[in-house]
Amino acid sequence: LINAYGHYVHDEFRSPYASHLYSMPKEALEKEQERFLKQMKSVREEWGAWTDIVNRLPDNNPLFQTGKEERVNPDFKSVLLRDLPNSKFPLESWQMNEGYVSTFMDEAKALITRVKEGIYAEYGFPIHKKGTDLKYIEEIISKFSIGTEPKDIPGKIGNTKIAWLTPSGMDGLVRKLLHGLITNDDFYVVLSGHSAAAGHGNNFQQNKVLGGMHHILEPVFDKLGMRLISRNMGMGGVGTLQFSMAGKSVLGEADFLVWDSSMTENGKTVDFFNKQAIFSGARMPILFSSSLFGLLPETNNTAWAGGINYGFFYSQGAQNGFLPPTIDEVQAKKVPYAARYLNIAKAENHKLGAEEKYNSICWEDRTDVQPDVDQGIPGGRASWHPGFRSHQMEGRIYSLILLEGLKQAFELWERGIETDGFPLSENYWHVKEAYQTQRETYRTHIREKQEPSACEQQFAFSPRICTSAMSGYGMWAPHNMANKDLVTDIIQPAPNGYKPQYAGDILQYDSFDLLPHIQRIPDGEVDVHAIAIATTNSPPEGLDHDFIEEDNNNNDNNENTTENRRMLRSISQGAIHHASQQQKEILKPKKSSEDMKSLSSHKEQYDDATTQKETTKPNKNEKEEKTPLHNENMDSIDDGNSWIPPLSKRHHRELQNDILQKELIILAPKNSDPAGEEDIVPGRGWDLHPKDTYSLDSYCDGSSVSIPNNRAHGSKCLMYGSNDAHNAVSGNSLSGWLVMKIPKIKEGIILARMEWWCSPPMEITNDWTTVNNGKTTDTAPLNATDDVSHRELSLQQNQGYTNYPDDEYEYNILNNNNDNHHRELGKPTRDQLIPKDFFMDVAINKHIVYTYTAETWTPFSVEPSKNCAVWPLLNDPEFRSKLSSGNENWQGEEIEVAIRFRSESNPQQGFCLSHLYYA
Repeated sequence: LINAYGHYVHDEFRSPYASHLYSMPKEALEKEQERFLKQMKSVREEWGAWTDIVNRLPDNNPLFQTGKEERVNPDFKSVLLRDLPNSKFPLESWQMNEGYVSTFMDEAKALITRVKEGIYAEYGFPIHKKGTDLKYIEEIISKFSIGTEPKDIPGKIGNTKIAWLTPSGMDGLVRKLLHGLITNDDFYVVLSGHSAAAGHGNNFQQNKVLGGMHHILEPVFDKLGMRLISRNMGMGGVGTLQFSMAGKSVLGEADFLVWDSSMTENGKTVDFFNKQAIFSGARMPILFSSSLFGLLPETNNTAWAGGINYGFFYSQGAQNGFLPPTIDEVQAKKVPYAARYLNIAKAENHKLGAEEKYNSICWEDRTDVQPDVDQGIPGGRASWHPGFRSHQMEGRIYSLILLEGLKQAFELWERGIETDGFPLSENYWHVKEAYQTQRETYRTHIREKQEPSACEQQFAFSPRICTSAMSGYGMWAPHNMANKDLVTDIIQPAPNGYKPQYAGDILQYDSFDLLPHIQRIPDGEVDVHAIAIATTNSPPEGLDHDFIEEDNNNNDNNENTTENRRMLRSISQGAIHHASQQQKEILKPKKSSEDMKSLSSHKEQYDDATTQKETTKPNKNEKEEKTPLHNENMDSIDDGNSWIPPLSKRHHRELQNDILQKELIILAPKNSDPAGEEDIVPGRGWDLHPKDTYSLDSYCDGSSVSIPNNRAHGSKCLMYGSNDAHNAVSGNSLSGWLVMKIPKIKEGIILARMEWWCSPPMEITNDWTTVNNGKTTDTAPLNATDDVSHRELSLQQNQGYTNYPDDEYEYNILNNNNDNHHRELGKPTRDQLIPKDFFMDVAINKHIVYTYTAETWTPFSVEPSKNCAVWPLLNDPEFRSKLSSGNENWQGEEIEVAIRFRSESNPQQGFCLSHLYYA
């Protein structure tokens, strides 16, 4: 198991704090290694340890009748979602070996029990400790557990559990885990939320998903034959809409999906998040959220859903004895380290432990990397951001939910065999039909209801997005595919080959971080991770743990060291992406040559449908330098101030709907006014914003192997680890067309997330006076003296420009300065940044289908969710019916979409596009 945080982090025979990479004397490292081995010996004796299954099987077990290299693995790729019939499992596979399965279940149940009891003991509730009041402990643990009865759902009488799942939600979790156990599948835990959820103020790997859950459960899942892939996709100063609009394209597949954005997102867009969790992607997740909106009543409480009872968790007080109380600084030392300061007994002592809220650092001295600037203190330590103990506590709750699910999965496995015989019937563990049933139940409710849902009310201009499986491309990080599926991937290059792209080689190092000594668990405290990694295996012999030779002046050795670090990163990336690539292969339709001909034919039909009147193509000899910024044939507007609408979100939603009702031309290409092909030429004036602060050498997927951008040269906090990056493609009226090709449009929906306020300094167009600097069709290749040289801004210059400082932005949210946060922060207002003669042309397949004016563009600038406003570029309800010819297996149509900005009064005014969404 490889992580980017900690050398030997899951090695039971090698202390992660004894790595020779620490800048410590050899004697100190050896002493640490001795201490660690002694600790692990004690853990095995007190808690027990995992024994490999093959070591417990009798010699006559059929598994040993053939050599390991000759065993045949099941062919899960041959079926969707790995739902392989029992008849297709090779007889030599472990799944068909009754002795192996029985032994495996016994060993697994013991492991699950050890880790659960370890968590209880970690917080002061040991079950097996001498002198323990078991009645009291059992009472506490009954609260420190997961409710799965109808009475445990919030709002029901008798709700006394720390967290809950609907009964069907627990059934769904058990089925998913049982499926993963039998098929050796991956299990995805994904969180989407704001900065507090992302772990700002802490080192990234301390956040609730990675530090609180993944760190202790990854070795558990590994022993059970599954791979746990966990991602924290939280971002500062935003909600979740920017990701949920892209369905699972950015967040990635999820089996357990956490919504944690109540501070920045309380509105109807949360309903959209919930619906996309259900309808998009291949997997049907357990939705874990404090804001389920109408999901439970809409499904009669049958949704696969649950949440944490935050009120119960944080408001019990010492008199209820849920967590050991902290009374004062002296008594605090007697409280278990994990629970210390989480339950302050008296309100007036709420500042107790303030100095221990965070223990994050920017750097741990090491032998192989020397920072090029002095390191500081991690930022993001806002009063409303939780510290490391709060993150760990919530992550332990996630852990208990999954451990309870695993426990019940093995119990069901045993009962199923007792009832139906061996092997376990597919009815217990296949997932495809269960996923379809959940989705169809919800779709049926939506079709039958009388009133529009909260999501449909929010997106009245296109309510279809609420029930369509959305996809998308995005520039923000974290991103499920790290450096893939970016908007830049689909941007078409200008005739001279130019397109905005990120560079590489800005990181100081790309190997794993060392564990900070300040974060180690104190001696004498319960170490749940040690319980999870303990086995009865013998230590491997003859391993050389030296990673760097003592002779640091040897050039060959230095080159080998660099290569070793790159190899580690390559292995880490390969491991984390193997599952998603495998899933894509399983789900990817196989196209025949006839299918491709059909798709091509459909494209021609759609292009023909968009052209209903003849147009005169421009003369190819006409000089590009004369290209005007304003097309006289386009709509014009009044120069007055009447176009600026009031800032009421409700009023803006009404305006959005009115615009699309009155001007159906906007997303109806069949009524469009075609332009000549030469008119829709990719521009050469688009750039990246911010520049030089993101590198393709980074790997920001929100996981335990992420390599963040804050490792760049000049960074003052190399180990901060945050994956959070707000990037975009920027352009202005001189940039020309931004042309993008989307491969599979099925429902005729394309939306763009854009920013009217980003106002980046467009260095590339700084001295231009005409579109594309008069070189729209110039094919001369780029060279050192070309316009792209204007893009050379230093890292220091760009680090001084940020969209919204997270702390300052969220301060305004907490203080109800929502609608006017631009003014509150001294930001320019709409009427200052959106020129009154502003136009945005939209082209589909080289046909201009609509032109936004300032009056029609501005209503869409109001954000339904924090820092996320979207503009429709295509919304053709008849798209599927026109092109699919009734073929249920139709895979969609490639569409070219293009936009350009126009303004005579302020051609240098820039705007940004960060995401493109489609269905």
